[in-house]
Amino acid sequence: MMCFGMVVIMTLYNLIQNGLIGTVSLKDILFQFILGFIVAFLLEVFIVGPVAKKIALSLPYDKSRKGFVILSISFFMMIGMVFFMSLYGLGFAYFSNSLIGESKS
Repeated sequence: MMCFGMVVIMTLYNLIQNGLIGTVSLKDILFQFILGFIVAFLLEVFIVGPVAKKIALSLPYDKSRKGFVILSISFFMMIGMVFFMSLYGLGFAYFSNSLIGESKS
């Protein structure tokens, strides 16, 4: 659910930020959303989640306090997802020829 919600919000944010609301077709928006969700879900389940748990549980703190465990895992998952999804957004923009300042000469 969290992955779905974040992809919806970030897709809308990017559309608004780039002034594309009303100029991009619903088909293109759905394609971007579905592709972003698949990438985010796979990253979260197979890469970021396991690494975040491993890092968070290797830190020296009291593991009996579940609040600390939840916060530390969430923190490392957030850092990992922001990093990888930023790379995804950069790559998507590059391959769709929409980077700002790109010259076509």
